[in-house]
Amino acid sequence: MNAGAEHLYARFRDNFAGDTDIFLQKLDAFEQTLLAVDMRGGAAFQASFLDDRVLQYAPPTVWIPFAEAAERVRRLPAPAHAPGFIFHVGHCGSTLVSRLIGACEGFSSLREPLALRQLTELWQERAMPWSPVSVRRWHDWLELFLRSWSRGQEPGDHCIIKATSLSNLIAPVLLAEDANRRAISLSLSLEVYLPVMLAPNRAPMDLYLGARNRLARHRALVPELPWRLHDLSWGELAAVSWICERLSLARLEHDFPEQVIPVDFDAFLATPEASLCRIGEHFGRRLEPEAVQQALNTNIMRQYSKAPEHPYSPDIRRAVLAEARQTHAQEIRKGLRLAEEAARHYGELGQLIEARSGLMETA
Repeated sequence: MNAGAEHLYARFRDNFAGDTDIFLQKLDAFEQTLLAVDMRGGAAFQASFLDDRVLQYAPPTVWIPFAEAAERVRRLPAPAHAPGFIFHVGHCGSTLVSRLIGACEGFSSLREPLALRQLTELWQERAMPWSPVSVRRWHDWLELFLRSWSRGQEPGDHCIIKATSLSNLIAPVLLAEDANRRAISLSLSLEVYLPVMLAPNRAPMDLYLGARNRLARHRALVPELPWRLHDLSWGELAAVSWICERLSLARLEHDFPEQVIPVDFDAFLATPEASLCRIGEHFGRRLEPEAVQQALNTNIMRQYSKAPEHPYSPDIRRAVLAEARQTHAQEIRKGLRLAEEAARHYGELGQLIEARSGLMETA
């Protein structure tokens, strides 16, 4: 163990409760250890992604045995609030919404902690003989991370966790375990989602990386769906991905009506102040319009949320979408046709998709 790791371990051992710069980032299910990262200056609450990209500047890290970490986490004071969640269809403005919520007084926000995605993968494999953790141990891991993330940046903050879209798989588990947990389900229309995913110069790699998760979920949600990855074009795979996530969120909204509110991103952009106030109230904190306006007046609305060093604006977004619609018109039509065909044959999908059918007919 090097000097940086030794110092970080001593801080974790002696004062984890008071040191919110120590972030529990990921787990090793085979070694039964987890990685603590020194995220100085509240960097965990500023990062666009809390996956291994946070390690690129070589911050101090240390692997800690599960049993020892669990003991320290159990000593944490009970959080003032249950964690809230942003579940979403992917590439739908969730990072922007998360940043804006985090800029409001009384809230802290974390974006896509890697351990949550790892727990999603473990949950999907839980019934397989090769699963490295039991369901009981999986719940122990989940509680450990959620309890540690719930501390927020400041005492009393309500921490809102933006999951990856793939973690919609475990959203029902997260909400069923605690009725005090609240979430928003954020989405885009399919007609916007397709050009977003096929925008110029964007490789569809994340579509392929998520295909196993989503196609497996499709078989559970609608077993008769015939889709196979090797048969799908880019545009069709994008449509399949949207349908999977939108269907998952629709069922979440139906099953947890008191805990989940739907948010359409384009509607959010049209009335961001009212939308933020509504979201804040849903998470249990009344936001004054003046404070919300102050958050909206920061650079957050003028930056690309995933990479704040780049400018972004509604005009840039419209231009990117227009170019994608022109460049990838054929693939977009393929995706819309696949969705339209699914809507005709599967009633539940039809209810989700039919509201967009007018645009499909003109595409």
